[in-house]
Amino acid sequence: MFRRLLVPIDGTSTALEAVDAAIAVARLSHATLHVLHVVPSFPSVAYLAERVHATRDLYEEEAAARALVWLSEARERVLGAGVPCESSYTFAARIHEAIVDAARDYDCDLIVMAAPLHLGLLPSMFTREMRAVMQASDVPVLAWR
Repeated sequence: MFRRLLVPIDGTSTALEAVDAAIAVARLSHATLHVLHVVPSFPSVAYLAERVHATRDLYEEEAAARALVWLSEARERVLGAGVPCESSYTFAARIHEAIVDAARDYDCDLIVMAAPLHLGLLPSMFTREMRAVMQASDVPVLAWR
């Protein structure tokens, strides 16, 4: 069935539920999971360059540390279930493009994404990203809710 599954996470419990769903699929398929966290790039500002540079460095340092914690938690779940696991994080201005690129770069044949329920009229950012991934990717997307 599937050889490699990509699971983007955002640090939420819903994303970890998607990891659990991907574990179930991976077990049935004897597949490897690749857990990915995409950190939104720090917005660039043309003025106040020195101040922005220091702030960007701090943002990237803290975001990388947070990504490693989230990825470690997901890896522990996957490896604890006896499923091979890889993980990575990247910085990107367009999250959905980074997910689609990762699916291609890691030769994944399924993307498993959380599809969180949202309250109110506007979908959550992650739901918008999932729709954008579905539109841009040649790889099928399993939306886990």
